[in-house]
Amino acid sequence: MILGAFLIVTVCMNAHSAPLDTGLAALKSGHYAEALKILLPLANDGNAQAQRVVGEMCYQGQGMKPDKTAAFKWNELAADSGDMLAQYNMGYLYERGEGTAASSNDAIRFYTKAGLQGYVPAQIKLGDLYVATSRGNALYWYRSAMELGNDEARQKYSVLSSASVKEFREQLARDEAEKEVKQREEDRTEKVRLARLDAERAAPDNDSDTPSVSPSWVDSTRSVLEIGRQNPQRTFSRPAQVNPPRTVAGQEVRVSAPATVIVAADNTEREEAERKRKIAEQRAKEVQAVDEQRRLAAKEKESLDREEAVKKTAYLNAMMSGIKLSARSCPDGEGKHYIVGLRPKIKPEVVECIDVGYAESCPGSAASSAGTVSNFIGVATDCFMGDAATVAPTPACNPKVATVKVTRVAACGGLASSANFCLFLIM
Repeated sequence: MILGAFLIVTVCMNAHSAPLDTGLAALKSGHYAEALKILLPLANDGNAQAQRVVGEMCYQGQGMKPDKTAAFKWNELAADSGDMLAQYNMGYLYERGEGTAASSNDAIRFYTKAGLQGYVPAQIKLGDLYVATSRGNALYWYRSAMELGNDEARQKYSVLSSASVKEFREQLARDEAEKEVKQREEDRTEKVRLARLDAERAAPDNDSDTPSVSPSWVDSTRSVLEIGRQNPQRTFSRPAQVNPPRTVAGQEVRVSAPATVIVAADNTEREEAERKRKIAEQRAKEVQAVDEQRRLAAKEKESLDREEAVKKTAYLNAMMSGIKLSARSCPDGEGKHYIVGLRPKIKPEVVECIDVGYAESCPGSAASSAGTVSNFIGVATDCFMGDAATVAPTPACNPKVATVKVTRVAACGGLASSANFCLFLIM
């Protein structure tokens, strides 16, 4: 992702002002607190580059706990101002569902904005996303990046183009196989019909008044069929009558095929119908087996998710007793109260960060001011180096005598946010 990875590129870009240059230099040197103090006012003033860089710092956790939600908000402001790299960042965040709900459509929308500005990584991302749904669009974006000299795009364009030819050939092979099956069915039908004709020709004449069928009629029919197989492009008109005519006492009559031939033909048709039925039954069983596997996998995942949720809840409840909160005033705070505090070290394999609910009350008062410290860092009680959530409404007593209770602890995003470190700094 560009977040963080392109900070060096950002530092090397032409700055719009001396403070921006100074802030970027401090960031490059690893002086994150100093960089934030310089860049945040610029970001608040609408400087798109500063907004994007602050968003990247929130994402990477440079000078603070990583905050994906704040990273999304800052990059969104910069992207709306036309910042190409911020547009790429927005596509990345939407694609991964970080700081916002995952959305492939929104990811493509922001990647497209950056890609139209000629940003090669965005063009490659678009190619990757379109491969499964639109080969034409994927080839277009790979070609766009390739024309800008990107070797990765050139390789992907070549592979995708070759895959198109290969799949086209495979489809042709499948079509030919289907034609062959169809031809075999037609040949089988013709063999049954010819068997009937042979039987009619070989049938004994017990009645002297009943002449035999002229062999020339059967032979001519066979010759037409054989020529048709040898020259499939030619068409022939076959005799319209299934049974050849006979003439008895000057009148034309019909000769029916023997019963044994009719039974054989019926048996062939029944066997073919049974074969198709078995194939359909086998396919239905295969589909049912796949559906059952998916159902079992979904059930197992649901069970694991429940177990994970129970463990996480127990862990957060245990952490709740170790969190210590207090109220204080901050410089230039206009008399407001701010929540600060400390917490035990969290286990990242359980939760990456936590939100802490609180309630502040004054001595002798039943009323309290409640809220949430979003992304609670809990490493200091200083207004600028730790958490400092604004309490609203402001209690009437001095913050030093106020009581602050922890009301709830949840993974980040699990409680309604009211303030956090990154957002407090931009006020």
